Amino acid sequence: MTGMTEYWEPRTEADLEAANTQGLLRETHIFDAKKQPPPSHKNESIATDFACFAIDGGRILYGADQPKSNGPTTLTPFDTSGLAERLELIARSGLIDPPLRIRCEDIPSVTKPGLGYLLAVIPRSPDAPHQVGSQYRGRSDRTNMVLSDVEVRRIMAEREERQRDIAALLQDEVARDPTGPDLRNQGHLFVVAQPIRAHRHLLSRAIGTQDWQLWLQSEFRERVLSFQPPQGAGPLDLFVSGASHLTPRQSGWAVHTYEMAPDRHIQPNGAYPAKEDQLLDLEIRDDGGLRLFCARASFDWPKQGNFIFEHLIVTLTRRMARAAAAVSDKAQFLGEWGFGLALRGIGTGYINRGLISGNVTYRVDDYDETATVSTEQVQKEPDIVVRILLTRFARGLGRVDYIPGLEGLV
Repeated sequence: MTGMTEYWEPRTEADLEAANTQGLLRETHIFDAKKQPPPSHKNESIATDFACFAIDGGRILYGADQPKSNGPTTLTPFDTSGLAERLELIARSGLIDPPLRIRCEDIPSVTKPGLGYLLAVIPRSPDAPHQVGSQYRGRSDRTNMVLSDVEVRRIMAEREERQRDIAALLQDEVARDPTGPDLRNQGHLFVVAQPIRAHRHLLSRAIGTQDWQLWLQSEFRERVLSFQPPQGAGPLDLFVSGASHLTPRQSGWAVHTYEMAPDRHIQPNGAYPAKEDQLLDLEIRDDGGLRLFCARASFDWPKQGNFIFEHLIVTLTRRMARAAAAVSDKAQFLGEWGFGLALRGIGTGYINRGLISGNVTYRVDDYDETATVSTEQVQKEPDIVVRILLTRFARGLGRVDYIPGLEGLV
């Protein structure tokens, strides 16, 4: 009988009872059930569980007892108060190297009010394998294990290969910059998002005979615009500020400004030549991949000089993460995503540091960063992607552990 998958999302006690009746609450490679967490002096054993599941992702349900490995499972609701905070602290503390991000879901009991269950969700980690007690941990069919050197090297090699693939996609996009030397005076932003190991018709097959335009103008648009930039951040709306044209392309569809022609070359607007400020293009591809180009990462502010438009960079990156979530929803994609971000041509520019510091000048050389994250993170914590992609960029602008718009996200 098939067990639970890493994507199982019970919401109620009835969901747990139904799964238990079908014999699905049993230990597998990506699922475990435990009566209760051990006491605090055994936090390392909890850390070990998390590290083991982090390679392929998984779930741990607290509040289900299976005394014998092949025996029946009994639901045992208990007092879960404070448990989610404890587990999240264990995952992010020094017990696991590098630290993990997990998600905890409380499930209240109807049969025993005041008690409940807790589902710990461990997403597939892009940093796996993880160490606990100076040993790399992994999971066999049903038990935790210490990984051999060969297994560690294999997992790391696969991780590095994924990063190289995303880096190559990013460089391909930089090479596709549609501007020529006569129209390349500002900073340019490139962001790629790609579902890893997905079918080449992942998204087009999901949309099927439905209208691409309908989906792009409804579900996709709503998800992307679920994040609104702060007031005063400038004309950043991906769909309202001119980028409202939808056109089919050989690779899929595109949302773009008028000056970015349907075939992605630059065209004038009547008698007015195109300017870099007017160039924004987002491709949504048949395979679910996303490609963003924007030619306004920096621009010449009259009488002040080259302004580094960091709010635009952050906002468009945040919206790209949400666009990936929209694709995952539509295509029911549950695997990993690769993201890449590149900045070109900013050079020496300034940012405004407020009333006291005023304008501060920085030098920005070519910037590239990649990230591999789970669909779980894209769906539940999309700004984690932004933090990974832009932390070094923000630090180069004198912002230590601070990215505009991501205040409070650790």
